[in-house]
Amino acid sequence: MSIDYDITTGEGIDYEISADEPITADVGVGVDYTDLSNKPSINGVELVGNKTTQDLHIETGGEKWELINTISVQSGDYSQSETINKDSNGNDFSLKKFFIRIRNVTRQDASTSGANGNLNVNGTKLQQNLIYYTANRDTHIICERLGVGFSKWAILLLADFGTGNSQNYRNLKTNSDAYDLGYATSINLTVNTPVYWDIELLGVRSDS
Repeated sequence: MSIDYDITTGEGIDYEISADEPITADVGVGVDYTDLSNKPSINGVELVGNKTTQDLHIETGGEKWELINTISVQSGDYSQSETINKDSNGNDFSLKKFFIRIRNVTRQDASTSGANGNLNVNGTKLQQNLIYYTANRDTHIICERLGVGFSKWAILLLADFGTGNSQNYRNLKTNSDAYDLGYATSINLTVNTPVYWDIELLGVRSDS
């Protein structure tokens, strides 16, 4: 399994699955399987010939990125703090990695200098003084819970992407002083001045 994050354009996260060894069926001596009716199937695919996990639509590789939820504050009241603690179906989530994309930031005071704020995970500040850029730039944040036994959260990438694929890789690092916060069940973004903004949260669930 590999994750594709285009560091030159900031285009989203994708994943690909390697095919396993072919899956075959054996029904015993003296029986021609191909002549049988009502052959077994997996995910609606009849088991005839060699089938890979991709043919059978089986997820492999252990991790699956998915869109967890989105927030859009583009009309009505401005926002100074947004918390995501439910997925788009209204269910709790538990993430071991997450990717945040912040778009279309507009400050209440009409400044074009961006807005300053913090990233909090499970109620604890993971990073302060983040700069969320204004409407012509996206802010991307990738975080991961690292290690076994001493698991701590690390910010792997902070970047902003503007028109013409201009970019600025800010604070590419691991955050060595981050607390062991467990898996992420609540993610909060604050901002120092009221804004309109769009927030997309993608993640890898802890049980994947």
